[in-house]
Amino acid sequence: MNSDALQYFNQGSQLAARGQIRQALRAFRAVTRLAPKDPRGWSNRATMAGQIGIIGEPEACYRKAILLAPSEDKYRVRLGYLLIQQARLDEADALFASAKGPHARCGRAQVLEARGAYRAALGVLEQALPHCQEFPRIGVVFARLARHLGEPIQGAALLKDLPESTETLFEQGHCLDAAGLFEQAWACFVKANRSLGRFDLDGFLKGVSLERSAQRTWTSTVDGSRMVFIVGMPRSGTSLIEQILGRHPAVTPFGEREVMPRMCRELARDGWPDLRPAQLDALANRYLEGLPDRGLVTDKMPDNWQHVGLIRQLFPTATIVHCVREAHDVLVSNFMQHYATTAMGWSTSLPGLKAYHQAWSTATIGGHEVRYEDLVAWPEEQIPRLLSLLSLPLHPACMRPHESKRAVATASYAQVKKPINTASVGRAHAYQRFMAA
Repeated sequence: MNSDALQYFNQGSQLAARGQIRQALRAFRAVTRLAPKDPRGWSNRATMAGQIGIIGEPEACYRKAILLAPSEDKYRVRLGYLLIQQARLDEADALFASAKGPHARCGRAQVLEARGAYRAALGVLEQALPHCQEFPRIGVVFARLARHLGEPIQGAALLKDLPESTETLFEQGHCLDAAGLFEQAWACFVKANRSLGRFDLDGFLKGVSLERSAQRTWTSTVDGSRMVFIVGMPRSGTSLIEQILGRHPAVTPFGEREVMPRMCRELARDGWPDLRPAQLDALANRYLEGLPDRGLVTDKMPDNWQHVGLIRQLFPTATIVHCVREAHDVLVSNFMQHYATTAMGWSTSLPGLKAYHQAWSTATIGGHEVRYEDLVAWPEEQIPRLLSLLSLPLHPACMRPHESKRAVATASYAQVKKPINTASVGRAHAYQRFMAA
């Protein structure tokens, strides 16, 4: 690596350590431009782009690093972890199988975990456990599996002896929560969230205000009647709704598509212009590119509640399913979640959580409202009602969403692999005194 590239590399590393991810990404992009044959620059660029939530760039950069250093397993392992997040489990497993070492074994265990095979995952992870101190993620995965199998104290005890990190703190909090040790759990979640850095709350609120005030005189002429946008606060049941609908033969679930938020970021940079029909048609067709041309298609990006104005411009006949959950439960659930991207930074503090919830609660969303508490309490009534709202005939598989073989890449993967239940209703009661602080 030449001196100029090394300077940018060190700068990027320092910025990343301070939580300045966008600036770090710019530095590592400069590294790959100045030293295109050094795999370290490509790998770090991939990591930064992934934390921001950029689609495509992380995978392309990891694959470049693999080509440049085919004998170094770490780049295949990192790409494997990325593919797990995208629910591309077979591809991830193939990468882990081609690598050696404890991290590769940990990756294979995570593939099995994502498929709900917790006992098998523990078996795969067993040989990697002696490396926990060196690679704390192994301990995190072990603790998570122990929690899923009803042994949260065992997981918490292991994590307590590992080097402290954001990842270990979040999982230790979940283990302590599952064990009913709520005060200790909350302390872990507070410490974990503080480690993630500050969120630009003023910038977020300004962005919401500008988008809401945008002029929307015209609509597109593109037929978007097949689209079903599942929106709401994160952790409000969006994954469960998509899993239910995805069991229907007339529905293709597409997970959390980044296309709409990306287009909105571009329009925000342009000051939210009043788009003409031809411009709206171009955006609508860009959104639909690559989607099947028959049946209903779901997009369950929860944050799309912010973009309902543009959605209705692009697809006036699309369906919006609006998920609603009791405020305290949804706020606590988000605070306890370690999100992979900086876009979810509002969840790392009580002021951020409450401001985000306030922005959601004052938005004009419309559509078909589905209350999480009603859905899990009376699925035999609520699921047929949901299907009827979408003009879909009742299909028996929809009543058993936990039997789906489809991989789920969101934070709710463990919940949707279980039969519908009310276990998460009222979970905030144990934390209300902390939320009020």
